[in-house]
Amino acid sequence: MNEPPKNPKFGLLMCPFALREQIVRNMELMDAIGWCGSILISSEDLKFILQTIKSIRCCLGIKIDDAHFKYQEAMECENFLAKYSAQWLDTVGILHRNPKMKKLHLQNIQGEQINDLLKQWINGEVDLEFLIGSNRNGLPADVILDGIVTLDPTIAHEQAKEVYPRRVINGQLMNIQRKIDGQLATIHLTEKECFAIMWTEKRLAELRN
Repeated sequence: MNEPPKNPKFGLLMCPFALREQIVRNMELMDAIGWCGSILISSEDLKFILQTIKSIRCCLGIKIDDAHFKYQEAMECENFLAKYSAQWLDTVGILHRNPKMKKLHLQNIQGEQINDLLKQWINGEVDLEFLIGSNRNGLPADVILDGIVTLDPTIAHEQAKEVYPRRVINGQLMNIQRKIDGQLATIHLTEKECFAIMWTEKRLAELRN
């Protein structure tokens, strides 16, 4: 008799860290890990969490007690969201450290960081399918696109309404192209957000249908 399919497992880390450490060390592979609420933790606690937990999706809404700390290691997850702020994360080379990451969403980052992330994708060979960077104080388009060649977008504004989830399409649409294989990505750029969708063969086929 076949076993019934397992339900997705979700871990929400909200307990005191002394207990959390015991839970994490005995935790099976979780499909999703969420830790939100702009919680203040130490850099050592953060390193322990990211080096211990292996999950498909990870959402962290945290602040670090060391303003100079930058996390520079690989992360064992496919979808990663740094909620509220990603200032604790070293974004230089992050796509190369995490070549299998599918979705990267970083809040409260600077235009220069988004520019570098786009260039990492253009010059690299990674599996990334979505890249989102935002800053509620604004993101200058000239900074984000500095040194980047843009092309006409794969989709028009009407199509974009179906492609970009839960987004009002009121910004600029443009393509960028990866050097190694010519893969295209379409950027939706607004005053406060840059959202890039990478055009895989599967996604292009769905668009044609």
